[in-house]
Amino acid sequence: MGYRTNYSLYVYDHNFEVVDESLAIIEKIEDLYTISLDSGFGCKWDDHIKDMIEFSKKYPNYYFYFSNKGDEQDDIWVSFFYNGRYSQKELQPEYPSINQMICILKK
Repeated sequence: MGYRTNYSLYVYDHNFEVVDESLAIIEKIEDLYTISLDSGFGCKWDDHIKDMIEFSKKYPNYYFYFSNKGDEQDDIWVSFFYNGRYSQKELQPEYPSINQMICILKK
């Protein structure tokens, strides 16, 4: 069945500057894995970790940073790929407390 995720990809060079070739690299990834990144509609890419580990080996001069939001409301994470290595961190959304909301309304 698969799980839909909105993937936003940023490609950086060794100076951590966004590279001019980002769009060309994103198009290669989309063509290779038949997905659509940054579309706003999400896509099913169940093997994205395995695929991006291999893809990052082919492009060892770049860092690939994904900001991901899954189908479920609080399913948010970032993943980072570089030269066959990968790191992932789940993000916990912060909701304001009732007291914080009351303070905002009283202003």
